[in-house]
Amino acid sequence: MAAREDGELAHVMVPPASRGTFPWEFGFIVDQNLRETGVAVVRGRLQLPEHLALLEGLARDHVVMGMTCQGIFPLVGDLPGCLPDDGGPKAGRHDAYLSFVQGWAHCFREPDHYLPRDGARILFSNSDNMDPDRVWRVATSAGPLQKRWDFIYTCMPEPTNFARKNWALARHCALRFADELGLRGALVGLAGVADAPEHPLIDLYPKLPWREFLRVLGQSRVAFLPNTWDPSPRVMAEAMCLDVPMLVNREILGGWHYVSAESGRWFGDHDDVVEAMAGLMSHELAPREWYTAHYGSSHAGPRLARFVTTLAQQQGRDIDVEDARFYSPRDYRGVLPKKAEPKPSHRSAAVPRQDVLDPAWHRWLAMNSLLGVEDAALLRILESHGIAPSLGRSVLEELPQQPLYTVADELGRRLRKLESVMAVSRALSSLSTLADELECRGVPSRNEFIETYFAQNRPVAFDDLTVRWAARGWTPERLRQACGAQNSEQSESQALYLAAGSPFFQTDAAVSLLDDIQPLPDFLDPTDLGGGVSLRVTPPHEATPLRHEVVNLLFVQLFGSERHVLISPDQTPLVYNDVGEQSEVDVDDPDLERHPLFEGVRAFAFLLGPGDALFLPVGWWHQRRSLDEGISMALSNFVVPNSYEYFSPSITVDGLAPPGLSAGGRPERRRHMVVPVDEAARSAAWSYLRSGGGYGAVPSRAKPGRHR
Repeated sequence: MAAREDGELAHVMVPPASRGTFPWEFGFIVDQNLRETGVAVVRGRLQLPEHLALLEGLARDHVVMGMTCQGIFPLVGDLPGCLPDDGGPKAGRHDAYLSFVQGWAHCFREPDHYLPRDGARILFSNSDNMDPDRVWRVATSAGPLQKRWDFIYTCMPEPTNFARKNWALARHCALRFADELGLRGALVGLAGVADAPEHPLIDLYPKLPWREFLRVLGQSRVAFLPNTWDPSPRVMAEAMCLDVPMLVNREILGGWHYVSAESGRWFGDHDDVVEAMAGLMSHELAPREWYTAHYGSSHAGPRLARFVTTLAQQQGRDIDVEDARFYSPRDYRGVLPKKAEPKPSHRSAAVPRQDVLDPAWHRWLAMNSLLGVEDAALLRILESHGIAPSLGRSVLEELPQQPLYTVADELGRRLRKLESVMAVSRALSSLSTLADELECRGVPSRNEFIETYFAQNRPVAFDDLTVRWAARGWTPERLRQACGAQNSEQSESQALYLAAGSPFFQTDAAVSLLDDIQPLPDFLDPTDLGGGVSLRVTPPHEATPLRHEVVNLLFVQLFGSERHVLISPDQTPLVYNDVGEQSEVDVDDPDLERHPLFEGVRAFAFLLGPGDALFLPVGWWHQRRSLDEGISMALSNFVVPNSYEYFSPSITVDGLAPPGLSAGGRPERRRHMVVPVDEAARSAAWSYLRSGGGYGAVPSRAKPGRHR
């Protein structure tokens, strides 16, 4: 730090140009504006004379602390089994540079095994200070994130990394995930590696630029970390910032403090890893919300600042800093870091004041008042949009006097009564360990099916329903040959969104395919086969929106695999059913700022492979995702009545959102029927549709079909 004429130390931007480029082993603690605080950091072993001389010079006007981020540093050893025996001298324990280090920011569960006995300590990793919003902006700079892979593993192809990130176990587990669970994986950094697995469900990538890596990470459902001697896997924080839960090796050296009930799950070894992955895939976690609540600059920065302030006081130095972070000048090339600009306030001078309240704001105030939002919160939002609080206050005072408002308030009370009944049902279900499990069994008799499942509104899977069906031999090519090239007159928009109800079979020859769907279980009506069957041909990696059906359905998977996510009807108040039978919540990547109630949803997933069947009761919410090229059908021709009246809401006011904005303050998003997962899937969807793929009803051979 530079001395001013008055004798006090002047804060300067680090690193000053006169210092040149520091070795990798050095760093600094800076404040939120990247100004030096007077604390230097050692994060690697110092043995070269010039490095020791540099440390000695820094120690004259800096507090020196250590930070663990390389293996078992400050100890040294070969990986694995690198921890020296407790009975002998610790390798690296008595290095000369350690006498300058007054405290440690570390990642260890048992720091006494690794760190000098004296000196202050704080459990802190540099990734604790990651900015979730910045990570999200970088990952979404090329467009919204839509799930493409079920799991991701990353490891740069170096011998040390292979040991730290447990590549041998990772390879074994990746193949098991693909073979036993039908999951698609992305292995980053391993393209061209000799023993990289060759599997149709495993995609290999070379080392990716950070922006591209974040995008692949954000498009994955689970970050897989079999790592062992890894002191602080940055990918764990990046995954949580992108709301990607983690499956983590229980023996990991660092980063263990990131694993919670909301961010991920542990596994022990290859014996329990498949079960652990399947369990994690069946639950919806909130890792981004958890990380933001415990880490990030708003939590980790002040915590580190308190530590370095105390450390400095112990050395008789005075440091005044409220927010701190680690800064590495290793890549400094002569351009000083930019000073952080002050954040603009919500209210800008450019926002004109309004003297008359627009009718849209009247509607918005009335809706939020009925929802029980406090007047003060509403007035603050009005003011942030340039509206005088007095205008909003007068409207809020008049609302209770208006007859329509009192009627709406009464209807709202009735609605809350119904929702409270559903809440009680959810609370009771949460007491059962069976509430999150789907029964899989053989086909029951007609009476057992109706009494146990149909009448009880209870989903169930069957593993032997199609054993004797010739349809199990269907392939997309077989259907194209049987039906001919169809959908040639479909518009691009119809083809892109695979609109339900569009014709699939249009020739008499196609009707003969119904003979392959035999024999039917006796709880289905064979005389209504054509009218009660719909067929779906999907390209790989396609996801449907979250929706509920208005009839009972029996899904049958004939070719390929699909993952079904199910949510019980008593959770309807939590899934934001805003239009028809659909919700715009993205099950794989829920926006909890826009849809905060969805955090409380209990969902479970089930994988349908060729020959499997799933009974989906009426009213159950579900989302389907094809894992590969697939053929499936839905049957509604049960022998008991299967027609119901459903109210389809069309809600246009969004919680606390001002007119034209969502609850998170962002523009309204488009609503789609079926959205391909990514550009590759979109292209695949086009090719499938042009060659005969689609989603439509099979023509009836007996009598007109009932409406789905």
